[in-house]
Amino acid sequence: MQRQAEDWFEKKLELEMELEKKKVEQEMAKPQAVKLQKYTITPFYGDCKYWLRFWNQFVVEVGSSKISEMSKFNYVLELVKGKPKKDILGLPHTPEGYNEAKKILEMTFGKGP
Repeated sequence: MQRQAEDWFEKKLELEMELEKKKVEQEMAKPQAVKLQKYTITPFYGDCKYWLRFWNQFVVEVGSSKISEMSKFNYVLELVKGKPKKDILGLPHTPEGYNEAKKILEMTFGKGP
């Protein structure tokens, strides 16, 4: 009788440990919320030596986000100043306008100093 109780206790302990292991695995598989500090993209004023840094930041933070093309266009309009802004200001606020703005900016400023 004593041996049956010990076997039962060992089996119970084994199952509880297995259950706890599965809970930990499930918890670790859940996406973890991470609080990052606000990231600011420095505006681009038209100096080609700053283009690549600006454009890479823009693509990562805005261009690859799941917002509409028109919202992305609004962001790029807010982040470019001076000549770059003048170059794209008259374009329509449509997905096509956003794509044209990207093309104009990349062709004009992406050439390097």
